[in-house]
Amino acid sequence: MKVRMKTAIDSIVGQMEEGETALVVSHATAICAYLLSYCEIEVKDAANKVRKISFHGKEILNDRFQPAEGFEILFENDVFSDIHVMGSEK
Repeated sequence: MKVRMKTAIDSIVGQMEEGETALVVSHATAICAYLLSYCEIEVKDAANKVRKISFHGKEILNDRFQPAEGFEILFENDVFSDIHVMGSEK
């Protein structure tokens, strides 16, 4: 799954022009599989699906994915450069 997600998103990003945005929708497992290419993910509580996600030492999420949450991933020159949680009330 990790390779399929990375291949699909890399293909989308590779076709985008400077300044364009894209929305990719998937389930938490697929998203985490993709993020494993760039982020550190620690399962804090498997039964309750609590994860700690960090990017370059910066904590991105330390909880469950909540309804209407997502990640904004920024790319510079087709390279994953930053990430943050969107739609979070935290």
